[in-house]
Amino acid sequence: MNRQDEIRKLSLDRMINGVDIHLQKDSYIACNTLNLDLSSELSLYRIIGYDRLLESLKDGQLSMSRFCSFEDKNEAFILNSDIRDSNGNHVDLEEEKNKYYVQCWSKCEESNALWKIYTMNKDNKTVKIKASAKKLITVLYNIENPLHHNSYFIGGVKYESNEYIKKLQKELLSNFLFDEGMSLTRTFFIKEMPYDYEHEVRLVYKATTDWNNEPYFYFPIDFNDLIDEIVLHPKLSDDDCQKMTAEIIGLGYRGKVSKSDLYTKFNSVSVF
Repeated sequence: MNRQDEIRKLSLDRMINGVDIHLQKDSYIACNTLNLDLSSELSLYRIIGYDRLLESLKDGQLSMSRFCSFEDKNEAFILNSDIRDSNGNHVDLEEEKNKYYVQCWSKCEESNALWKIYTMNKDNKTVKIKASAKKLITVLYNIENPLHHNSYFIGGVKYESNEYIKKLQKELLSNFLFDEGMSLTRTFFIKEMPYDYEHEVRLVYKATTDWNNEPYFYFPIDFNDLIDEIVLHPKLSDDDCQKMTAEIIGLGYRGKVSKSDLYTKFNSVSVF
């Protein structure tokens, strides 16, 4: 059964059998999960600035960035394509583009490359947070949204060759106007092969109701329930780690806080 048929079946179950939509939430999440197995206890990792972590702790929410702020024009490649309707008229996707918000995670627990990419400040005040993939999409997914099935997605990024992406672009464009926007949504989970070291998983939100063109979308979380661990940058001094740990705990976090031992592990390897 394809995605659209499964969604129709869920809708009929509510209309004919009186099934409570809240009991269908996991089924809808399954429909909106791409290239990812949520049945296992899959942990994801996200590296963010320390200031952003403090904001999240204080406000009890996580933020997603609007897609149009992404610099890579190869991302979600259909959005940068010349779409034509059946009469040959150009289809303007600018407003559609602005409605998408993305949050990037990784299945990779730790790597030097990821710390370097996501550490934007010279003082290395950056942290890594750990969360369950299943919990993330469950918290994000608002079943009360009347257009929820077209709004909330989670998926593993597939890394493909440039030739394959160009071929896929042609195939998806032929169905773009007829599949409830899923051709566009799928492209958020495709990147070029050189980025495969990221092992990326993405949350994607499409604003469909009460959209006010904001640069970020915020969703509420219980930090202690969702975030399993906070890891501090491996190059931070012990003094900085102690101060940051105290501040994190002072804001109410009760989970594990530690300094990454990435470089300690690396330096302790013997070469024979």
